[in-house]
Formats: sequence, C-alpha cells, structure tokens
Amino acid sequence: MTNSRNIKYIEIFGLPGTGKSTLCLNLKNRYIFKKRIKTLREVEVRLLLKSIICSLNIINIILFRIVRAFIQRKLDISLMETIGFINAIIVCYYMYHYALQQENTLICDHGFIQTLTQNKFFRRELITDEKLLRRIISNIPTSYSKYIYLKADIQTARDRAFKRCSATVKTTNKYEEDYILFERIMVMLPNIITINSNQPLSNVLSDFNDIFNN
Repeated sequence: MTNSRNIKYIEIFGLPGTGKSTLCLNLKNRYIFKKRIKTLREVEVRLLLKSIICSLNIINIILFRIVRAFIQRKLDISLMETIGFINAIIVCYYMYHYALQQENTLICDHGFIQTLTQNKFFRRELITDEKLLRRIISNIPTSYSKYIYLKADIQTARDRAFKRCSATVKTTNKYEEDYILFERIMVMLPNIITINSNQPLSNVLSDFNDIFNN
C-alpha cells in the first residue's frame, strides 16, 4: 500500500478503452482532476518557464530523432505534428509542477507515458530502439508521484473503444504498439503499479483504494 500523503501526482495510463477517464472522474471528489491545458490563459508563467526548462532533455532527444529521420528521408511527421508533440510534453511537466504546489493530490489521465504513444512516428521509434526509450523514461519525474497502469487485453480495450469511436479502432495497429511500449515501460519506471481493468469499475476502484491507503 502507498501512503497518499507523500504523493502529489498520480498518472493513469493504458490502452484506449481501459477506463482511464472514467476512473479519474470517479475519484475527482478525492483528488484534483485537472483536464489537459488548452490555452495559455490557464497557465502560471513561472511554472510554464520551469516546465520548459525541465522538458529540454526530452525535447532535444525528440528533435534529434526528427532531424535524423528528415536527413534520411524517413520522416512521416509534419511540422504541426512535431510542434503539437513537443507542446504536449511541456504540458505534462507543467501538470507535474502544478501538482507539487497543491495541498491535495492531482490525478491525471493523459500524462507523460500516454503522451509518448500519441505520435505515430515517435511511438515506432521508441518500439524499435530500447536505448532511446530508456533515455526518455529516465527523464520522467518520479519524486512524489505514482504511475498507474490500467491493464487490459488488447481485444477487450479495442471493443470498449469501438463502442464510443469509429470503425478505424478495429483496424489500427496502435493498440499492439501501445501495448508493447507499456509492457517495456513497466520494467523501466520504478513508480508503476498495475491494476487489472478487465473487471467491473467497482473492483477497479477498490483496487485503487487498496493501493492508496490514507
């Protein structure tokens, strides 16, 4: 069990359809549940600058890979996608630093690990290069934080997502790629706890409460 008094940031990650947002919404009375920042009007300038500085290591790694792929003519990511991906990394750091200054714990359903799977080009780079993945993971903050892996089998997650999305969910190989990444990250990041999401929500909530003992 984990003493939640020492935890300021909880990140929920997993395949689409595993119930990340549902879990967070059911815990919002106990934790701060802050949706992803979408406009600069929502940010504190001091925290934003700190987040940009802390994210520079990962951003440099990302840009090096993109430039190398461009030179080798293997790049299949647009400028806007690159900017969006880098912005998402900075937002993750901002959410983490925001959490550290709050009295209550912040719970997040789209943080560092989930963001790594959102960009097709970089997701595949991480799958094919374990050393690169380790470099990225080593830059993810672990102090005062816990990472919860909502784990489900691929078919169950895909079927759940299909009910709320389109038929493209059935054909994409993103699920297989995400699953590979999550399984590898589990052995690299010490703050990960797994909860089986192939069970009713009440059981998932019970497992979560057992982990975070007040």
